[in-house]
Amino acid sequence: MQLVEEQGLVSKMGSGKGFSAILAAMGTWKREEEVQQLGVRVLTALCAIDEFRLAIVKQDGAERLLESLQLHPSSERTVTEVLRGLKVMCVKLDTSRARVVEAGGIDKIIRGMWTFVACEELQEAGLVALSRICSHSSRNRKEVMRGQGVDLVLEVMRKQEGSVV
Repeated sequence: MQLVEEQGLVSKMGSGKGFSAILAAMGTWKREEEVQQLGVRVLTALCAIDEFRLAIVKQDGAERLLESLQLHPSSERTVTEVLRGLKVMCVKLDTSRARVVEAGGIDKIIRGMWTFVACEELQEAGLVALSRICSHSSRNRKEVMRGQGVDLVLEVMRKQEGSVV
């Protein structure tokens, strides 16, 4: 994110055409892991700006992030980038949280976190994203519980703290 901001690209990409082009590129080069990672990082930087977040969500930004997660589930870096993006995307907007849930995001987040349970950065981003999604509704909390989310949280705590819970 810092690199994007330093180069002044955030303001240039903030126009509707800018992030539309990023979303289109991510859709065109789905199998290219580096394109997905770069696209996710730029979208994450843009989502950190309130006025861009809703526009990105409306243009299927949540779906595109989750698609990257689904296409590259064995890449720790891609999964980490996507979970960071979802963490930022779900900051304030109920709309973005709802879109993540509608796109099957809860299960995808949990699956990604289980795959890389030892990666602290990934786990932190995933836990924050799940927490923000859970704050949206009791239905979301129930879905996290059904998707082994509670077991995951306990496992993360065991791995990171070395404690018995």
